[in-house]
Amino acid sequence: MVCFLHGAFVLISVHYLITGQFRGILYAMGLHFAVNFPLYLAYITRDYIATYIWQSILAFYVIIFALVMLVLTSRIISGKTRRLKPQG
Repeated sequence: MVCFLHGAFVLISVHYLITGQFRGILYAMGLHFAVNFPLYLAYITRDYIATYIWQSILAFYVIIFALVMLVLTSRIISGKTRRLKPQG
């Protein structure tokens, strides 16, 4: 799953770079932060919230995140995303 998610981040950044928009890199970085932030929260609150609760929350979150990235990746590959014209 880690390889798929990182591949999806690269796909998003390259997709936007091809259209001449550098914000794709920011999107990829934001998505990377979004997938890792709950892991950080689980680490800093490990003494206050039971481990099995965090395991359930993180498993659900990562599965939902991966499914959303799968849909986004398939839309980019199939060409069904909105293409914005590069400025200039």
